[in-house]
Amino acid sequence: CTYLDPDTCKSDCAGEPDGTAEIDDCGMCAGGTTGRTANMNKDCKGICFGPFLLNSTGACQCPLSETECRRYRREDGGADSSSTFSGLEGYHISVAVVTSLVFGAMVAWVGWVYATGQSEEQLRGAPPCIDRILRCPSHRYAQLQ
Repeated sequence: CTYLDPDTCKSDCAGEPDGTAEIDDCGMCAGGTTGRTANMNKDCKGICFGPFLLNSTGACQCPLSETECRRYRREDGGADSSSTFSGLEGYHISVAVVTSLVFGAMVAWVGWVYATGQSEEQLRGAPPCIDRILRCPSHRYAQLQ
């Protein structure tokens, strides 16, 4: 791996050269040497960092109050990452990106996500790949009034 041949310097999201870790649907680095399973932060409805759990009979239900659970209901009932949510009052997500920085032959994107009203685990650290967020449909990260 040299600066003359940067294609041989590929690292996964955990920083391991030629590693197999990837960003999962919840924006977390999983697989490879991370010790994390892909999408382990999805609840039984497929919502990243959602509150729904399987009860003793195998039904998926929300253990929180009705008001809190309404924040996580999907408008279309789907579980894919492009769906929107209804009743998310108080949840504000904004994306800020600083242009590329050039260090010799290496180009790096610098950016961060600012979120309030989310779980502590979701707020831990900046996402490893800001370009993944920028490719998402705009309604997924819409800032709410």
